[in-house]
Amino acid sequence: MMIQVTAEDIRQGTANRDAGRCLMAACCPVAMALTRHLKVKCTVIGKNAWIGDHYVSLTKKVEQFVEAFDDGKPVKSFRFRINLPKTTKGKTK
Repeated sequence: MMIQVTAEDIRQGTANRDAGRCLMAACCPVAMALTRHLKVKCTVIGKNAWIGDHYVSLTKKVEQFVEAFDDGKPVKSFRFRINLPKTTKGKTK
């Protein structure tokens, strides 16, 4: 499944981080994109994501984006592929 992290995800994450309201999911553009696409709460920590009740490893590309974003460096919207467990796929459609 392809996931799109949008400029709006980045803008919202930056606004939340800069306002001091940084909860992991509220500040992470990747978590916001996953939640939007999958219709289930997602949290991202480094190169891993909690998607509903499942733990999923993310790609190096996502890990590098999260590190740059967390360091306050400029980032751009991007797409990434994620492989979901069958039970997650069934719950999110």
